[in-house]
Amino acid sequence: MQLADLSSELSLEITDRLGIFDLLNLRLVSSFWCHFLRTHESTIYHSACIFHGFVRPHQPLESALSEHRTETQDLDGIDSWKAFCKLRMCVMHHELTELK
Repeated sequence: MQLADLSSELSLEITDRLGIFDLLNLRLVSSFWCHFLRTHESTIYHSACIFHGFVRPHQPLESALSEHRTETQDLDGIDSWKAFCKLRMCVMHHELTELK
């Protein structure tokens, strides 16, 4: 069996259980995963946001953006789940480094 033989549903089940850093590394594993991640980017990164607790399941991007908008954080350029997830990871990393 080859990776390309996996159904999209099974591949999405696999990616649903991965965090953002694992997803970023997964695209380097093979051309199959790189293509699959690009093809299903919105669904996969929405799941990553749920995985990390940034959003609730079934929450639309617009709702997530309005909840996380603050006076100091401009989210106007965020137009995808991937961009939102990356931004939230950066914010989380910054908050953790401030605690040290």
